[in-house]
Amino acid sequence: MPYVTRDKNNRIIGISDRQSSDAQELLPNTDPEVMQYLRDAGPDSMRDHLSRTDLDMSRITEDLIEVLIQRNVLNFTDFPLKAQKKLMARQKLRSNLSSLTNLVQDDDDVI
Repeated sequence: MPYVTRDKNNRIIGISDRQSSDAQELLPNTDPEVMQYLRDAGPDSMRDHLSRTDLDMSRITEDLIEVLIQRNVLNFTDFPLKAQKKLMARQKLRSNLSSLTNLVQDDDDVI
């Protein structure tokens, strides 16, 4: 029987074979909540979650590249030409989006 850890909404967020300060509640393996947690924690579910975070990681990678270039740790020309073109295109899109966002915000301030 597993010990479970719950979040503030009383949902199971962890299962352990040992009792701990976080995992005090002992539930049978056949408990519906335990079974649902195990289904949600399966490989397919984890792959889906990983895929949903790809966009965030892409943004972090872009920001990291920019910081490394600004600090002269990395040269833009170190990247293959195709990668340079993709980075420049993303930078242009982000700049255009920022300009559009500022335009909309400026309009919102007009009374």
